[in-house]
Amino acid sequence: MPVALLVRLLLWLWLGGALALGHHGLWGRLPPFGQLALVLALAAGAFSLLHRVPALARWREALDERILLLPHGIRLAGVYLVVRHLEGDLPRAFILAAGLGEACLAALALPLALAPLADDARARATRIWAVASLVNLGLILATLLRLNLQAPLQLRALAELPLSLFPTLVLPLALTGSVLVLQRALRAQG
Repeated sequence: MPVALLVRLLLWLWLGGALALGHHGLWGRLPPFGQLALVLALAAGAFSLLHRVPALARWREALDERILLLPHGIRLAGVYLVVRHLEGDLPRAFILAAGLGEACLAALALPLALAPLADDARARATRIWAVASLVNLGLILATLLRLNLQAPLQLRALAELPLSLFPTLVLPLALTGSVLVLQRALRAQG
């Protein structure tokens, strides 16, 4: 089986699992630390597959650094989180990192991937973007945990589709992708 087909199949399976979790409202039934553990486990699983399965590791290494940035466009979902906040479904504390931070990082990733920059300028900008991305993702996870421990009903909207895709698909993919981008940028520097 071609590796690109395997990657697509794995992503479709992940999307199917995330949709099933959202459809059945399973995200909301997890305890706060369980939700955090699920996000981290999904990201770690994806990262591990991309490093431990030889065909996937070769495929990952063959990708241009700019291609690794393009999937971060999905983080524009942060705009939808802001809209849901304005409708009263999500708390302000969650929106600052999850909504605005994600939308800004997505908006920066796309030009960074597509702009005609010199290699050293692109590498420096990519390292800065990847660190900012990981800091924002850490803030999101910390805020998610804090709000769930204080008053879990504040985030009940994340247990239903389409918002349930944010913690079960977007966050783990963003975390995995940001680590891969930073890993590649640091390797190129050293």
